[in-house]
Order: sequence, then C-alpha cells, then structure tokens
Amino acid sequence: MIELDQLDSVSDVPIRSDQYLRVTTHAWWMAGFGLHDREFRFLGENWIHVWIPADRGRAWLLERRVTGRQRWLAGSAEEAVALGFEVTGGWPSGRWRAPFGDFFARESGRRPSAQPGSWAQPDEGFLAELPRDPHELYQRLENDSPRNRPGYIGALKYALAALKTGLVPADLRGALYGAIGLIPGAAIIRDTANVDGAPAVALAVDDGTRRTDVLIDPSNGEFVGERVTMTSDAFGLRAGVVTSQTAMRRSVVDELPEPPG
Repeated sequence: MIELDQLDSVSDVPIRSDQYLRVTTHAWWMAGFGLHDREFRFLGENWIHVWIPADRGRAWLLERRVTGRQRWLAGSAEEAVALGFEVTGGWPSGRWRAPFGDFFARESGRRPSAQPGSWAQPDEGFLAELPRDPHELYQRLENDSPRNRPGYIGALKYALAALKTGLVPADLRGALYGAIGLIPGAAIIRDTANVDGAPAVALAVDDGTRRTDVLIDPSNGEFVGERVTMTSDAFGLRAGVVTSQTAMRRSVVDELPEPPG
C-alpha cells in the first residue's frame, strides 16, 4: 500500500447545525463528436457550486454555469460549425433548489425525498457503515464496482465518485486514499497542482490508455481535484494530452445566496 507521507494531516472543517457546506468545482471537461474520419474534441469550462445544509433535510442549492470558454484538442470550432455541429458540449446550466439534494425529483413527477445512499450520492448512514481500514475498504469498492467495461481500473471510479461530492469525512478520506494506493500500478506524483494552481500530491492510476490523478492537498488531506492525461495515442488524441481536469474546494457559509433577480 502506498503511504502518503507528505500529508501533514487529514482534517475536516467544523460546521454548525445551522450552516452550509459549500462545494465548488471548477472543471474543464471534454466533449467530442466525429464525422466519417474526422474527430473533434474540445475542453469546455464549467463551474458547479453546491450548498449542502448540515441538516440534510433542509433546502440544498445547486448552481451550474458553462462559461463558453473552450480549448480545442482536435479540429476547431470553425470547422465543426461549418459541418453543422453544435459546439456547446451539452452541459446544463441553471439553479436548482430542493431538500435532500434531490434536485430533479419534480422533473420525474415526484416529491423531493431522501434517496438510498451510494458512492455517488452518499448519505450519513452510507458513509458511517463503510470500513475505515484501507484493505477492507478496497475490497468493498472492488465488490461494488462493475467489471464489464473497457479500461476497468478497480476501485478508482467509485472512490472518486464519493470524493467529488465533498461529503466524505476526514477519517474515511484517509482510508480512501489508502484504498486507491492498493490498486495495482498506483503511484505517487509529488509537487504537482490542480487546474487552479493549488499545491497537491497526486495518487496516479494508469489504465493503459489514460492516467487519472487524484489530487490531494498535502497540508490537510482535502481532495482538491482530478486530472486525466492520455498515456498512449487513442481516440484521435496524442499521448500527453490532458482530457479532463478539475479543482475542488470546500468552505462553510452561514446562508444560501439570494435567488437571481
């Protein structure tokens, strides 16, 4: 198992029962499309903010914004538009508010309610019953992860899904880093940074085509983003091209922002 000896500690920000945890994600995600032998790929800039009340039954707020900034990796916007493609990326923008974080319940014709806990949407019960021993946690991730997809890399997808919510407590985050370090071929990249320039230590896992870096603040063990880099030529992209990168930060606030005018 990889030992993250560069981490000073793994700690949480204290939050009162009447406060909110604000989770902000700054993302450059890849969108792509093709026509015959032409491949188009670009990174689009997204900002996602989630306000999570300490009492999960109170109103949550989700705000998503696509800035329109793009970084083209294959082809160009002008070529794509000339061929009749839309180059928006298809990411949603807007604000949604609902208790339990069940933002799209009404679109499904039901009332917002607490949903069963999962790696991607962990509730307090789900998080509490997960093992804190990295080996046991790795086995749980392996048992829960589907293996019938190309590029399967063990526990990483589900571990990242939980970390990206911002809801994983400090003791479980430390165990998750240990579990990721048990993935065959996992390595440490020291003295790196997320897309916003925040210092980080990376846990890196390569599936043979892409390397995924789990970015960790060395001062407090906070998850501060991820980065995906091509390690071989594939999908019309060259080795070394970054196909996704994010920065995540958490803070505690006293109230939700005012609705837009």
